[in-house]
Amino acid sequence: MKTVIRCLCALILLAFCIQAVSASFSVGNVVLESRGKSIGTNDRLSPGSPVTASASMDFTSSSGETFPNEDTLLLATDLENPVWGYTRILDGNSDPTATAKGKNVNINGWMLSFPARQDLSMRVTLNGTVPASSGEIIAIRIAELDRKNNVVSGSEVIRKISSVNPEEISGVISSARDALSSFRAAIDENIASGVDTTDAEGKYSEASTEIQNAESSVTASKFTDAQGYASNAKTLITQGTAMLDKSSAEKLVVDAQNSLDTTDEMITYFKVNRSMGSDARLAPLLESADSASGLISEAKESIEIGDYSTAREKATQALNKAKSTFDDAIAFRASIGEGSPLDGLFGIFKSSEGSAPVAPATPSEAAPSSPGLGGILIYIIGIVAVIAVVGIGIVLYRRRSGWDELG
Repeated sequence: MKTVIRCLCALILLAFCIQAVSASFSVGNVVLESRGKSIGTNDRLSPGSPVTASASMDFTSSSGETFPNEDTLLLATDLENPVWGYTRILDGNSDPTATAKGKNVNINGWMLSFPARQDLSMRVTLNGTVPASSGEIIAIRIAELDRKNNVVSGSEVIRKISSVNPEEISGVISSARDALSSFRAAIDENIASGVDTTDAEGKYSEASTEIQNAESSVTASKFTDAQGYASNAKTLITQGTAMLDKSSAEKLVVDAQNSLDTTDEMITYFKVNRSMGSDARLAPLLESADSASGLISEAKESIEIGDYSTAREKATQALNKAKSTFDDAIAFRASIGEGSPLDGLFGIFKSSEGSAPVAPATPSEAAPSSPGLGGILIYIIGIVAVIAVVGIGIVLYRRRSGWDELG
């Protein structure tokens, strides 16, 4: 029985302790404004911008009083030149507004300690300016401090705003313009390689406009707007770069496939036209061509998942493999005594880095041979004969006309 009584006493004492260290007030209706406009979470204010903060407080009963007599109410801010105003409202009656200056204002507990049966509230206002720094700053902080100046649990309320230095914005815009310049160089390089840059060009144009808007906003001291425009520009450049990477990868895949198709035509000639499908010497060519085909498939899969770097790597490997296979096929053709494919059997195979090779001509497409020296002599003799006949005809015509005149 004694044990039970001791436990109950301990619980009651613990309850009193918890009540003693809990917040004695609640804070509501916290409003932050600058130049008459509400400050949003994404707004960044420039140094010197005016900030107004306001809040209302309702004090609750704690140990029979509205606020512990030995505790302190803290009002704090990071704003420059802060001016505070606070008004006590007891049982519906407002006291004259008290003012204070400083980043930290302590209100003694005895000013807020009344019997719990009374209704106490307070209105707090703050006016200050944004300091010359960048990042988050505390616009207003309200807290209860115990006799050891420790924050009472659950009592602290903080509202922050973001500030930005104009020099920082200029740096952000400069960084965006540098990124735009690099993006332009990448577009031009891909144009030279035959890549379709239409989508990337569109993003480049949009990003350029956003940077111009950012620069105009800085001139008008609208640094929050400038920050947003510069951020948009960088996002557009990132999107455009991804589009460029995709188009570049797709172009390499097309080049590799064209090169492989040309090589496959030569292999088909050996297998079909020369009936060498079972020839062991053809096996390395087939294996090499299959390897190129596999690399192309891997490149296409990488494009589908957005891994354009890997796609370009695989497509480049496939292109090189297809070209080397074609060279091996030429050497193989020479080894079986058919001479060079440049003689007309397969046409002229041309390829360059980043462009698809030209498909060689098949035997049925070979150009007819040029006429020899004998054929040229026949053409010359024929022309001379025609001239001679025409000359003789003219002479005979003139003689005939002379005879007719003589009667």
